[in-house]
Amino acid sequence: MEITLIDSRVIGHLFASFLSENNSVMLYTRAIKTAHTSASPGLANDKDNE
Repeated sequence: MEITLIDSRVIGHLFASFLSENNSVMLYTRAIKTAHTSASPGLANDKDNE
């Protein structure tokens, strides 16, 4: 499968936009993990619940 110049530009643009959004994605993922962790006492950081 050949990648044309247009395809590589599109891929590059998508990759760049992914990288620019990556921080907010990581924060969102961290927020979900924190919510799950605080909801499950066995896994928890109890400091967060005080």
